[in-house]
Amino acid sequence: IVLVILRTFFCIIITDEVFNIGQALRTIRGNTFLVENWDYFQTGDSFLIPFLYIFCKITGSTEGIVLFSRLVFVALQTLLSVFIYKILSRFFDRMSSFFAVVIYTTAISFLLFYMWYDNWEIFFRLIGLFLIFYAISSFDQKTSGKAYLMVFLAGIAHACMVFAYPTMIALYVYVLALIFFYRRKQSAKAHNLMALFYILGSALVFAVFMLYVLKIGVGNLFIFNSTMAEAGLSSTGREGYL
Repeated sequence: IVLVILRTFFCIIITDEVFNIGQALRTIRGNTFLVENWDYFQTGDSFLIPFLYIFCKITGSTEGIVLFSRLVFVALQTLLSVFIYKILSRFFDRMSSFFAVVIYTTAISFLLFYMWYDNWEIFFRLIGLFLIFYAISSFDQKTSGKAYLMVFLAGIAHACMVFAYPTMIALYVYVLALIFFYRRKQSAKAHNLMALFYILGSALVFAVFMLYVLKIGVGNLFIFNSTMAEAGLSSTGREGYL
């Protein structure tokens, strides 16, 4: 963690770091989300909005915003590592759990520098998968309510994963099938309820998204904007979103 923090101040990324920060910044600066912003990356990059909004409010400028976004990455990855360790250590010895988390922490921290759509997808994917692992591994009649809550939260996390990276809908279907077909200790009724709560969690996120889309008007979405289409501003991936 110390090395990653030090690295944030001494590295320059020549690919898409500022581009992805800019996706969130456009919304903060007044571009209507999914309407006036023409890039399809804005969905995954939108998870940066609350962090950058607070930063801009406090500083009154964008001075240091790249360094700040990198520190947000370090903080979130550290929290995720602690979360994974807490779950793994319930089922495996502490040293094995620790080194499993160290493998993740060092790999992800030195491959990526900041929170962008790819990284948000990994972030939400792992949260959901480890919640499901916890629910399935610890399920019994006394803890069934807690298990249902875990898979409900996993559904929320994996809906966010799909929002960040839409092709991850394939993984969502896979996980749903896994929950539905894998039975351990639970009864048939309890087993089906776990799948239902997973669907309900994701449906909640989808409902919020649809309410927003209906509010701004489906026809106003950037993917239907003929001016943007003709200008080629949002060509790549357009078919995927449609």
